[in-house]
Amino acid sequence: MQPKILDAESLKDWIKHKGTNAALQFILPFVEGKSRALIENVEAEVKLLLLDEVFMPLVFGNEAFQERNSFVCSPMAHYVHYAKIELDVEMADKTLLIAFAKPFLNLLGNLGRFCQFEKVVYINNWLLTTNLYPTLTAEDYEKIKCFLLKQYPDRALVFRSVNVLLNQSVFESLLSLGFKPVLSRQVYITDVRDGNFRQNSNYKKDLKLKRKLSFYEWEDLKSPVSAEDLTRIHTLYRKLYIAKYSVYNPDLSPEYILNSLKSGFLSCHILRNRQESNRIDAVIGYYAREGVMTTPFAGYDLEQPKAYGLYRLLTLKITEESEKQKLILNRSSGASGYKRLRGAKPVMEYNMVFDQHLSWRRRLIWRVFRGLSKYIVIPIMQKMGL
Repeated sequence: MQPKILDAESLKDWIKHKGTNAALQFILPFVEGKSRALIENVEAEVKLLLLDEVFMPLVFGNEAFQERNSFVCSPMAHYVHYAKIELDVEMADKTLLIAFAKPFLNLLGNLGRFCQFEKVVYINNWLLTTNLYPTLTAEDYEKIKCFLLKQYPDRALVFRSVNVLLNQSVFESLLSLGFKPVLSRQVYITDVRDGNFRQNSNYKKDLKLKRKLSFYEWEDLKSPVSAEDLTRIHTLYRKLYIAKYSVYNPDLSPEYILNSLKSGFLSCHILRNRQESNRIDAVIGYYAREGVMTTPFAGYDLEQPKAYGLYRLLTLKITEESEKQKLILNRSSGASGYKRLRGAKPVMEYNMVFDQHLSWRRRLIWRVFRGLSKYIVIPIMQKMGL
C-alpha cells in the first residue's frame, strides 16, 4: 500500500469506519488545528501520514512563529533558542565559553533565517519531547520519503528522536536513503528487564527514602479530573519545565492534560501528601510503544524541602513502572549526573534530515549544524560527561 495523508475530515471518517485507538484520539485535536489550545507555544499545522494502518503525524515548521515555537516543532528553537538557555543551565561556571557561544548562536540564528530553517516537515512527530517509533521496514521508509518529496518538494524531511541504541534499524534505513544525522541531544536509557539496576547503590537509597516518607502515596490519575487537581498538576508541570528549565519546552495546557487522559494516550500517576490535606506534590505521565517507555510529562513541587527528594521519588516510580511492564526506559535528556549515577546509559539522539532536493542555500544551515555536532558539540559533551 502507498502512503496517504489524512486531514481532520478524512481522519474522522477513518475513525468512523475503521475504529479508533488512544493515539488517534490524542492526535485528532492537533489535526483539527487546535495545537495552540493544547500546547501554547506550538503554532504548527499537523496532518497524519497513513501507511498500512501505521499512523505517523506530520508537523510543518512555521516561519511566522519561529521566535516563539517550542523545540518540538521548530529547528530554530531547538538549535538556537533552546541552546542559549542550555548554556546557562549546564555550563553556568564556564563563563568564557558562554561569552563566546551566545554571540555565535545569534549568528547561527541569522543564518537560519536566511536559509529558511523552519521549512521542514517532521515525520512521526507526536509533539512530545521524545517520540517512539513503530516497526517499519527499509522499504516502508523509502515509500514515505518518495511520497513526501512529491507532496512537499520545498521542505526538508526530518525524523526526530532517533537514537542508535533503541532505533538501530530506523537509523540504518534512513542512512541508506540519504538522510543525514544531525545531533539533537543526549538521552539516557535504562534496560530494567534484567533486574541489574536493583544492585545500584543509589537505587537502594531511593527505596530507603520512599520507605521513610510513608506519608507520600502514589495514586493512578484517571479521567475525569477535578478542577482543583487539574490546576495543581498543570502548575507543577509548568513551574518545572517552563519556569525552571526553558520556555521552549512544550507549554502544555490543562486541555492537553485532559485530552491525554481522556484518550488514554498517557498513563499518569500523582503523588499525594497524606499529612498535608492530600495535596498533590508530584506527577508523572508516560506512554509506551514497541517495548519502550518514555515520560513526556512530569512535575513536582519545587518548594517542598529537599529532604523529601521528590525528584528521586518520581524517577523511582517510573523505574518501577517500566520494570512491572518489562519495558526499556528512555529517560530523555537532562539531569545527566543523576541518571548516570543510577546506571542509565548515555546515547546520542539525532534528527535524521533529508535535504538533497533543496537548493544550496537551504542545505547550508543543516550542513553547518551537522559539522558543529560532529566536531565540536559531541566532543565537548563527552569531555564534560554531559
